[in-house]
Amino acid sequence: MKLDQGILQIEGDPTPYAIVEPNDDKEWCVLWLQGWTSAIEKHFPRLQEMSETTGISFGMINYAGHGDHPVSLDDSSRSQQFNEVLFIYDKLKSMGYKKIIVVGTSFGGYMAAHLSAKRELASVVLRVPAIYQDEEWEFPYAKTERAQGPEAARKFRENISADSSSDVLSAIKNFKNTVYVVEHEKDSIVPKNVVKAYFDVAKRGNYLVVPGLDHSPEMMDEPEKYQDYIQQMIIDIIELIRKENRF
Repeated sequence: MKLDQGILQIEGDPTPYAIVEPNDDKEWCVLWLQGWTSAIEKHFPRLQEMSETTGISFGMINYAGHGDHPVSLDDSSRSQQFNEVLFIYDKLKSMGYKKIIVVGTSFGGYMAAHLSAKRELASVVLRVPAIYQDEEWEFPYAKTERAQGPEAARKFRENISADSSSDVLSAIKNFKNTVYVVEHEKDSIVPKNVVKAYFDVAKRGNYLVVPGLDHSPEMMDEPEKYQDYIQQMIIDIIELIRKENRF
């Protein structure tokens, strides 16, 4: 197994990345887009396990404001973070990977939905995907509604439906391949109506529910149990995607 770690050379935005390659097969790759304030160091042991189990490569980055990225969270913006996502996708393609599955969780699901409109993806997996106001795309984090506290984000999200005007919902609506949408049954951060909106606009989709889970396994009494459940779910979804794209 090969581990490639380095810095994406984006002008004014040196972005840490990590890619684990279990073999030399370039047919498939997973781009893993993690949730808000979560970093490579936390996810990578499980990515290595999933890579070994599936036999395909996994890659991820530390967005601006996350982990060891030198830009502060307050100074980062969603447009900057999305540009970093484009760069890691392009790096994976430059390495020869033919089919890329994007797995995004919460904030990462929001990024994954945006990516579906800008790059060719084999499939998109959205686990408890977040949603934000389009008008804030260029705002530094310190000036967004999210920075104003959970109540502001809650009020915005509780009114989201498949009919809402949203760049990410439009992106998923126009995506031609299968979208896998995952709800956490007891989610207190991203309400069910948001998760359902992503699913309802998809041309082709599958909807799954993790029973009893709040927004994150870390919010539970037995986080490892839920992390194991999610890990196996993702492995199973990857296998379904590969079967669907066999020919």
